[in-house]
Amino acid sequence: MILPDELWVADTEAQTEARRCFPDLPILQLPNLYLEALVQEVAACHPQFARQNPQNILYVLEPIRRRWGNDDRPGEMQAFEFFLGYLSGLEGANKIQIRLRPHPSDWAGKYDHWFERFPNVDLVIDSTGSLSNQIAWADWVVGCESFALVIALHSKRVVISTLPPWAPRCRLPQRELLHLRDMVHLPA
Repeated sequence: MILPDELWVADTEAQTEARRCFPDLPILQLPNLYLEALVQEVAACHPQFARQNPQNILYVLEPIRRRWGNDDRPGEMQAFEFFLGYLSGLEGANKIQIRLRPHPSDWAGKYDHWFERFPNVDLVIDSTGSLSNQIAWADWVVGCESFALVIALHSKRVVISTLPPWAPRCRLPQRELLHLRDMVHLPA
């Protein structure tokens, strides 16, 4: 096996993992210029301070076709419904708007049936707005494990992974990321 002379990483989580895997190699942490540019775009939108009691939630969708547990639905649907179950228990839930941001690979109309399925939830599908504007608009940014969650974390939003307890753990290593599965208590 031929290893490189040194490793370059772009965040502290990657640096920690690289040191664990390659303790004898020099590891340099360089700026993540892509992430920094996206965070600056969000800041240019003049976001309001993110509230702990949200009024605006951005749900970043991503296609997860795997099925978890005994549920025959795709993982993305399981995660969304798990989130809605949590949300229904929040005070003022009926005043919260959820803006759905489809994944670029999603086909037009993929989530249109959700309006009929969840008539008491204020849902808006927004596939035309910029991610920066959407993050700036949101008090909370939620989703499964999209890189958009990392951008939102660095943009000082409240960020929550909605992967349910019966799904694999979220692969995003950021410590500031909240996990809905750890926030709710399911009946035994």
